[in-house]
Amino acid sequence: MKKIFHKDVKVHSKIPEIKKIEVRHLKFEDYIGLSDSMEQAYKNWHGSVWSEEHIRHLLELFPEGQFVVLVNGKVVGSALSIIINYDDFGDDHTYQHITGDFTFG
Repeated sequence: MKKIFHKDVKVHSKIPEIKKIEVRHLKFEDYIGLSDSMEQAYKNWHGSVWSEEHIRHLLELFPEGQFVVLVNGKVVGSALSIIINYDDFGDDHTYQHITGDFTFG
């Protein structure tokens, strides 16, 4: 591990040595790592972690649009996507509306 110091910061953090970075399609087996990374990224955002059911459904509908980033085998990020017809929604929509009340239907 490397220690990072900054002249204006009194605390240091340890960053593990990066041996492998991988970007690949999300698998349902990644869910625990995915949910952990969502919790870390959005600590103060209630509802930030997608449920297992939502991830499973998203993978059934559009598996080729779901990606994870792994560092040393650990999920550290993701890109989750859906395809919509913009003409059906236009500029006046909410996230809940555009995702079919979070069902992606």
